Amino acid sequence: MYFSDFKPGMARSISHPHSHDFWKQCFSDYQNLILSSPLLRLKRALIPLRGTLGAQALQLLIHHADTPLSAQDILQTLTGIHQISQPLPHPQLAGTSPHTPPLLCETAIPVSDARCLIQVRQRLKTLQTKKDNTPRGRISTEEQKELDALQKYLSDSLHPDGRVRSFTDNTQRARVALSSALRRLRQKLRQIDPTLDGYIEEHLIMAPQFVWLS
Repeated sequence: MYFSDFKPGMARSISHPHSHDFWKQCFSDYQNLILSSPLLRLKRALIPLRGTLGAQALQLLIHHADTPLSAQDILQTLTGIHQISQPLPHPQLAGTSPHTPPLLCETAIPVSDARCLIQVRQRLKTLQTKKDNTPRGRISTEEQKELDALQKYLSDSLHPDGRVRSFTDNTQRARVALSSALRRLRQKLRQIDPTLDGYIEEHLIMAPQFVWLS
């Protein structure tokens, strides 16, 4: 009998709480409860791996389910630099909320500057004008490669509305390290319980931020 099967009036049919059968029944119910819940099985499987970065990070993400966190957020929390006291507003990304502590804010750095963009545009205009005024638009192979490269540079550097794109200066290494740790954790968990990997695949998002979906 499971705990969920208990109903008023059934007390007389249950084993006495001091009897061996009672505790055996409780243990059986507990085991069945764990087996029926992938999340409980995952948490139990993480216990012997709790000393690894991957297990600690996954436990943190589960605790803050549905909260997007950057790799830096997670590593700072695990090292004690900062403790996440409340969920960050979703779907707003971690580190961008006005309520986010300074330690979690990531410095936005432009991928290009105004002077460089002006020079790129001028050179691009020169090459494009030459191509437009050349019969059948034929320019040298080197010039065509340069034209394509400059167009790609502008595409990578600017948003569709013309604003300069930015990237953070301190997340790439953290993201790579954390992603690798989580992949190693999944490999270990597959050896413990292969079914857990599919469960993690359904609930864990690792880009652009790390999120555990409840």
